[in-house]
Amino acid sequence: MRIHKIKFSHFNPALTELYPAVLGNDYAMDWVKAERKKWHSYDEEIKSETSSILRCPGIFEMYSKGFFIQQPYDISFTLKDNDIQVSTPDLMSLFDNNRVVGRQQNEVFFHKPNESAVMPLREGTLHNIANIPTGFQLLSSVPLLLLPVPYPDQYEWEGSMGILETHKSVEVNLQAYLNNYKGEKEKTWKINAGDNILFAIPLTSDNWVIENQLTIKEKIWIKTYNMAVSRSNFCPMKIAANYSTILPVIKKRLNEAFKKLWD
Repeated sequence: MRIHKIKFSHFNPALTELYPAVLGNDYAMDWVKAERKKWHSYDEEIKSETSSILRCPGIFEMYSKGFFIQQPYDISFTLKDNDIQVSTPDLMSLFDNNRVVGRQQNEVFFHKPNESAVMPLREGTLHNIANIPTGFQLLSSVPLLLLPVPYPDQYEWEGSMGILETHKSVEVNLQAYLNNYKGEKEKTWKINAGDNILFAIPLTSDNWVIENQLTIKEKIWIKTYNMAVSRSNFCPMKIAANYSTILPVIKKRLNEAFKKLWD
């Protein structure tokens, strides 16, 4: 059976070391730890007469199929006077002076409320959906299903879901919903460095592994991708919004180069 290599990297290699991808089987939510502690305190007779969520196969089978992506820096959102203030470290410095595609200073931006107005949201969820650059990049020969963290310890905020095909985009950007707003004059949401923000499931029945070290060929392809989508070799320079805006001839060359990564 084929083994797919999933490459996980960051502009700043130190952040990959500090906040690596974590296999679902290697991490336990706080509520899972608490339930396990309670369960282990029972004797065998009580266990035989007691049900536990630990016996639910669907939860832990899901965790076994993917990996968590961690937030690499602290970020907070404060809503006050109908305005949202965002606080982050200097993301240009943190990302070793590399820019996420389409962002001059790696800034956080919000999807316009009218863009999300047609989507059903939970009561208390802001229509201002935050788009947060992580600086992480993924390379995979198979598509990746990105999900909000399954069965998390909190619902103050949560990620969105989607499919990441890394020949179209290598970037991991968190689309964050800010929840539980109850009309307060001021409310702050915090996402801390090290918090799990997304859960990725490789869409394959084959085995797969995660690696942090990029080969020279992979580094060149990522640079090629970044140049193509930003159109930095065009004059005047134009910032493309995404893969779909690339000229067909450039898109074809980019796809051919991507296929060579897995030969």
